[in-house]
Amino acid sequence: MNKMGGKSALWNTGRFDNMMTRRAWLRHLPWAVLALMLAGTGLLWQNAERHAIQSRQAEFDLRVQAAGGRIKQRMLDYEQMLHGVRGFITNRQEARG
Repeated sequence: MNKMGGKSALWNTGRFDNMMTRRAWLRHLPWAVLALMLAGTGLLWQNAERHAIQSRQAEFDLRVQAAGGRIKQRMLDYEQMLHGVRGFITNRQEARG
């Protein structure tokens, strides 16, 4: 036995504690990497989802604007047609009468 009551010199120097701490850290390293990767994946997924929503919203807005423009043009066409019909009826009544 040595002076320290059976403990080796490695234990006495504090290197044993350092090795145990390193082993404990290395044992948890895969879980830490997994947690970081899951967090990164979650952030990337959120970003992709947000981008997809914005793209769909922009496409929807564009289609609504196009449909509104077509409706407005159709109403202008109908208005022009009504002016033509009114002119036709007015001229016809004047010719008869």
